Amino acid sequence: MKQIELKDLETGKEYIVAFHKDKQWIPCVVKVIKEKNIKFICPKDQTSSPLETNKEYSINNFWHEHRGIDIFGNKFKMLNTFETIEICQLWCDFEKEICDFVN
Repeated sequence: MKQIELKDLETGKEYIVAFHKDKQWIPCVVKVIKEKNIKFICPKDQTSSPLETNKEYSINNFWHEHRGIDIFGNKFKMLNTFETIEICQLWCDFEKEICDFVN
């Protein structure tokens, strides 16, 4: 797993991330588009994804962490990415087991 700060995300690049939907994590691939804010979309060539095709998503929809605060009071957000879908699926399964055990 790798953590990437928002400013270091590359426009047009695809990343494997964990998407949060209905109280569970689902592995998926996202493509970065940058405008005023960084947005994520489902890649066009992807056949199965929990993401809607023509919808933009923010970092809050994916597994991320806060790493401190800048001088303006904004939180540094780090996107957690995975090397493969299989590794992401293992993390999602582990997270589900923890939630099931706690609840």
